[in-house]
Amino acid sequence: MRKKITMIVIIVLVIAILATSIIAISEARKMNRKTTRNHVIAITNWLTTEHSQSSDLIHDAKMLIDHHVARDIPLRVTLIRTAGEVIYDSEAEDLESHLTRPEVQKVLKTGQPAEEIRYSKTLEYDLYYYAALIVDSDIIVRIAYPLSLEDDTVRSVRTHVLLIGLISILLMGAVLAFAIQKISQPLETITESFERLAGGITATRIEESHQVYPEVRRLSASYNRMADTLEEQQASLKQKQSFLDALIGNLASPIVVIDERADVIFINERGMQTFRRFIDPVKHPYPLFLLTHDEEISERAIALISGQTQDRELVKTLTTSEGTRSYHLTLSPLHERRVAILFHDRTAEAEAALLRSDFVANVTHELRTPLTSIRGMIDTLRSGRVMSQEQADRFLQLMEVESERLERLVSDLLILSDIEQSPIKLNEDYFDLTELANEVITQLEPYASEESVTLKLSQSDRFHVSANRDRVKQLIMNLLDNGIKYNRPGGTVTLSWSAFDIRETSDDRQNLSRLTFSVEDDGVGISESDQSRIFERFYRVDRSRSQEPRGTGLGLAIVKHIALLYNGDVSVQSRLGIGTIIHASLLVPVEKQE
Repeated sequence: MRKKITMIVIIVLVIAILATSIIAISEARKMNRKTTRNHVIAITNWLTTEHSQSSDLIHDAKMLIDHHVARDIPLRVTLIRTAGEVIYDSEAEDLESHLTRPEVQKVLKTGQPAEEIRYSKTLEYDLYYYAALIVDSDIIVRIAYPLSLEDDTVRSVRTHVLLIGLISILLMGAVLAFAIQKISQPLETITESFERLAGGITATRIEESHQVYPEVRRLSASYNRMADTLEEQQASLKQKQSFLDALIGNLASPIVVIDERADVIFINERGMQTFRRFIDPVKHPYPLFLLTHDEEISERAIALISGQTQDRELVKTLTTSEGTRSYHLTLSPLHERRVAILFHDRTAEAEAALLRSDFVANVTHELRTPLTSIRGMIDTLRSGRVMSQEQADRFLQLMEVESERLERLVSDLLILSDIEQSPIKLNEDYFDLTELANEVITQLEPYASEESVTLKLSQSDRFHVSANRDRVKQLIMNLLDNGIKYNRPGGTVTLSWSAFDIRETSDDRQNLSRLTFSVEDDGVGISESDQSRIFERFYRVDRSRSQEPRGTGLGLAIVKHIALLYNGDVSVQSRLGIGTIIHASLLVPVEKQE
């Protein structure tokens, strides 16, 4: 900046001095020309006066020439008759007629003195001609004055003016450069400091005492105070920005900021992952519709910005990278016509509400069916329409079956509720798995015999397990019970287990194994459409309500929840008409017995 200002000032100074010099030279030329003209007119008037007093005009002319030659002034005098004949010329002899000379023509036409500047072919330089007619005679006196003398004078003036101008330019340029430096240097320092501040770098301070001008000292002091304030504010803003970035960046919910055109100008990392759009909207804004594919959200945001609505809540089902999800949207107006949109994922809540609704509906139905049957039979017995003891016994037997069914349903519901609350210690018992399996088989043997099904324990490795014995017993019992229910007469249900993938935990330093139970039957099998739902509550493969229920529909749901307690899982393999294998795995400490 300093070089540019200095150059501009010097250029302006040079132009000003050159203009002044040109004007001075022009005025000198004009003044010299005026002096020459007055001198020539005076000489001419003297000659015309002397001629009126003396009869020898040529002698007077020669005296005049001698006088000027003595002063080194090359004056030329010419005496011309009105007919054009040259009777005397101080520079040449035998000259041709001068009747055609412009100044002679002007005198003859007007009778008044005439002047002319032109090039002399005789002397070969410019001359100033002044001609006048002598009164009461036919002689014209013409004085010629060489302009070369005038040019010499002008050249001398021009040289001196230009020399003085050059010296003035150098001196004033140096003074101006020094003055500009003292002004521009702190300005440049301030500019560089502002650039450093903009880049987040500590700004340079200006030494106030080194400044020449009081105004610059005050400016420097003000700048130093402002730099201190800006650095403090910048540090505070960086801290707040860091906190805000960490807060928004680690937010578990997507958050989007849009402008008045519903263009996304900010989106956090979670939002990018959820909507699979990793373009930086700060550099390349894009419509909100590209994220949500829902025009109503954009329209609501625009209406909120324009003040057409105050409704800031929306519930929407959107397609995301995790599939179709239900979101509760909260729209919050910001400054400068911006809106922040928080996407709260309520899919789990919606699914839980749906599950609760379905559970209540299923429980209501499952309870109502046996209760209705029992109530109907009681009313029949009370009415006296049963005439024989055999019919009464049959009604009582049916009532006993329905009550047992109701008891099993309530028992399974209590077990499932107890598992979900999980108030017990998961690894509080240490027991022999083979003994537990034999105990369960013995307990289910009567029921299996009624169904003409054989229970079998495969020759598996003998393990001691650290787990809740009752929970493992419930798991095995429900797996075997399910195999018996959906088997065919003469079928077989086989129980086996295996342990693998042993690893060491970092919290209790126990060796954990994935203990997997497998129950295989050769029954009717399960269709592919049913396999994905058999672990749901109250779901039965036989979905016809008109048929006699073969269970509560909670057995495999109990198996699944026990597996989840031990960070395990469940799976099924089945083919219609061939049989089914159900696997349930637990992550528990296992010790193999030799």
